[in-house]
Amino acid sequence: MVTCRNGQLRYSRRIAGSDPRFESPSPRPGPARTVEIELPRSPDAGRQARAFVDRHCGPDAAAGVVGDAKLIVTELANNAVVHGEGRITLRAQIGDDTIRVEVIDEGSGNVPTIREEAEADGPGGRGLQIVEALSARWGTFEGTTHVWAEIPRAPAAAD
Repeated sequence: MVTCRNGQLRYSRRIAGSDPRFESPSPRPGPARTVEIELPRSPDAGRQARAFVDRHCGPDAAAGVVGDAKLIVTELANNAVVHGEGRITLRAQIGDDTIRVEVIDEGSGNVPTIREEAEADGPGGRGLQIVEALSARWGTFEGTTHVWAEIPRAPAAAD
């Protein structure tokens, strides 16, 4: 486990065939607009998180980008409901190039891990795989459970 000088744990996209590495999120050039909401500690959290992202990020990004952000916040909000404790906050920072979403709860701050093999017919276990697949980068902060993901505002160009 690596801790940065400011005491925060960082995780970036997994490099093929290696262990995850920890680093700081990208600095966001230009001013970012930040909005946040408290989510209910209930099964309705995912629905409210999607509506929040649609309302605040929808006008500023391509439909596919907003769709990815909505899936990411749904997974993170549901994880906070199932595995976290206390209040749940969803924060979105809309910058020139990136939408950054953060879900924070008052849990113990355990670092979430991606299940490499979720049960094929099981009801869960794939949430962080979805977050990793759809985000440019994602990670956690040390302390309370605080998970972030960055989604580029422009869809990735086809190779």
